[in-house]
Amino acid sequence: MSEYQRLFTIYVQHDFFDQGAGTHIRFEPTKECALFMQRENILLRKSPDSVEIWLETSDIENQVTSSEKWNFCFAVFSDDPLMNFYTRWPMPLPLCFKNSAATADSVNELLHAEEMVNENAAKKSAYVSTKEPLFLASITDDFPVNTKKIAAREFGIQLEARPIYWKYFFSGALASRKLKIIDLNSSNEDEGIRFIPSSQVVSKTSVAFVSEAALPMRSIPSQRFQLCEEGVTGKVLMKRLPNANVQHIGKERRPDGHSFVVAEIYIHQ
Repeated sequence: MSEYQRLFTIYVQHDFFDQGAGTHIRFEPTKECALFMQRENILLRKSPDSVEIWLETSDIENQVTSSEKWNFCFAVFSDDPLMNFYTRWPMPLPLCFKNSAATADSVNELLHAEEMVNENAAKKSAYVSTKEPLFLASITDDFPVNTKKIAAREFGIQLEARPIYWKYFFSGALASRKLKIIDLNSSNEDEGIRFIPSSQVVSKTSVAFVSEAALPMRSIPSQRFQLCEEGVTGKVLMKRLPNANVQHIGKERRPDGHSFVVAEIYIHQ
């Protein structure tokens, strides 16, 4: 019975998700990579948000040191239609995450992003799926040498959450009061996130407030905002305001005419 040894793993982590939550990402080898793996008797094992590459141990024993490097290229797809929206990409798409020759001896390495200037070059990678991938992941190294034990390498892709401005709409009896939103995560020295009245036209029966700063989106937000009545008493109207999510998106316009994206939260009370 054949025995296999793991050469490396590529995994994805995303700031949008809590630790342990999935990113809805999957890896598919390009056609050229799939043919190469078949020729070299290399196995691919998919796991949630990662891919593992395994080589038969007998092939490792028979390998001799060579100056020829192995290249593995994967098209990376997402089943989440909103991922492009809540992700802050390091550069314009399409892009490719690659390993560095300078860290070839390192067991753990974060892949760096490179812009694919020629979009046709990405299409020539010939992924099996008819759907366009989010990005490509490419690993190039001289993996197998004349040794039985290979230290499996870990290649990581770290994605950042996209910061978005929050906009609260208040209607009903709340709209007739003078409102103020308090950041409960603020300290005595720091006022925290401030909300200002929206500059856009709001209906006669509603008011809106927009955050002065963009907040990184999270699947489970860590922000804590409280609604109070402005004035000396500062009466608490809502102990905890609901957090924004990527399901309700709109646009706000600045006084200079430029628009920006906002995550909208509607409250009627």
